[in-house]
Amino acid sequence: MNREERIKRALAVSTDTKIFEMGRGVLEKVPESWNRFFAGRSAVVVADVNTWPAAGEKVYEYMVSAGIPTLKYIIDKKEFHAEWKYIEMVDKILDGDMEAAKVIEDDPFHVEADASGAFRTPSDSYPIAVAVGSGVINDLCKLCSHHHGQQYLTVPTAASVDGYSSFGASISWQNAKQTFECPAPVAIIADTEVIANAPKEMTAAGYADLAAKAPAGGEW
Repeated sequence: MNREERIKRALAVSTDTKIFEMGRGVLEKVPESWNRFFAGRSAVVVADVNTWPAAGEKVYEYMVSAGIPTLKYIIDKKEFHAEWKYIEMVDKILDGDMEAAKVIEDDPFHVEADASGAFRTPSDSYPIAVAVGSGVINDLCKLCSHHHGQQYLTVPTAASVDGYSSFGASISWQNAKQTFECPAPVAIIADTEVIANAPKEMTAAGYADLAAKAPAGGEW
């Protein structure tokens, strides 16, 4: 059984992820995948100052050209972590309140809110997240989409983690890294040209993440 056949079988039994596109130039397939699940809904491309030029801008342009109402939010940091502060920020992005999101992002003294109060009443008025980035942006959009009662689409920009298709997000809350249960993305669009151009250290981190699963599984 080759790779494509294994992926096809996995998608057939998956409860969350239904599309996995991998190859050179597959970013142009984002609108097609979008319209399969989210036709009539608005989108918001979430990226940072590294992933926007790597893939975010192109994804945004493809979606706008396809007539999909699309917003963008570019996190103005080269490095940040999956902390609860940024969960609150992305929740505000999905609320459609970009100003409030920016206030949270720029506040070095932001005080974490209670995680139990993060859930919203589902509504078609919320934009759907298109996560363009690696593990941190993916986990932020994954959990915040769950808070809003909706699915999301992810565009990996580096082979730095093994969790793009996993359910659950690893987030620091109350000074401890915790796994919050939430569904995996409905679609993963992985452009190998983008991933190949990522810093080599990120690829090395991805191998380390995979290697760690063997002893970690035994420990668990």
